[in-house]
Amino acid sequence: MSGDTEAVVRLRNALDDIDGSLAEETAAMFGAPGRAILARLRRAYLNDTKGQECI
Repeated sequence: MSGDTEAVVRLRNALDDIDGSLAEETAAMFGAPGRAILARLRRAYLNDTKGQECI
């Protein structure tokens, strides 16, 4: 792997400093439709990963 690891570390630190869920805050900006889409995406993700082991 190559690249600007310092930039990646800064991004990681910035994301760690966020209180709450970035996905939930973004969905809330769109009101009920945004929250419904987020819920649907989460259900789809859980259904896709159900039964799969982390490697």
